[in-house]
Amino acid sequence: MGRENKTIFVILGLLNHEPMSGYEIKKRVDLSLKMFWDTGFGQIYPTIKTLCSDGFIETFDKSTHLGPEKIQYAITEKGRSHLKEWLKIPAEPVNHKIELLLKLFFSAASSPEYPITNIEKFRGEASKNLELLNLFSESLKPIIDDSDDHLYYYLTVLFGQKLYEAYTEWSNEAIELIHNHQDPKNKN
Repeated sequence: MGRENKTIFVILGLLNHEPMSGYEIKKRVDLSLKMFWDTGFGQIYPTIKTLCSDGFIETFDKSTHLGPEKIQYAITEKGRSHLKEWLKIPAEPVNHKIELLLKLFFSAASSPEYPITNIEKFRGEASKNLELLNLFSESLKPIIDDSDDHLYYYLTVLFGQKLYEAYTEWSNEAIELIHNHQDPKNKN
C-alpha cells in the first residue's frame, strides 16, 4: 500500500481556517508547521490541482488594489468532511530519522570535535526554534478562548516548546559528557 499524501490534509486544514492563495498556503506552512511538518511548493501546487479536481476545494478570484487578481482556494463541504474523517483516524507512529543521532552513534570513529560541533549546531537550531515557539505561545495565550483553532494551535506550540527545551537540555548534557570523557583527570 502506497503512502498517503498528507499534504492533502495540510491544505484542507489550513483552508478550513480561512481561504488562501497557494503562496499564502506555503507561507503559512513555513511559519506555523515547518518545525513538525515540512511541505514544499513542489508538493503544494500539484496537491491543490488534485483537490480542485476531486471537489475538495474550489477556486475564486480575489481582487486586490495592488495588482492583478489573486486566485484563492476555499474548502468545500466535501473537503471538510474528508478532513474530519482523516482526523478520526489514529496518527501513524512517530518515525524518527535524526541524522545527528546517527552520526553520534558512530562518532567513536572520529575525533570528539566533530560530534561537539554537530551538537552545538543542533543546540543552536533548537534554541532558535524555541525562541520562535515562545513568541507564538505568548501571542496565543491571550486569545486561546476566542477559537477552537487557537486551542489546538497552542497545544502544538506547547509540544514544540517541550521538545526543543529537551533538545537544548540534552545538547548541554551531551557536550559536557564528551568533554568529561576526554579529560584525562576523569579517566580513572
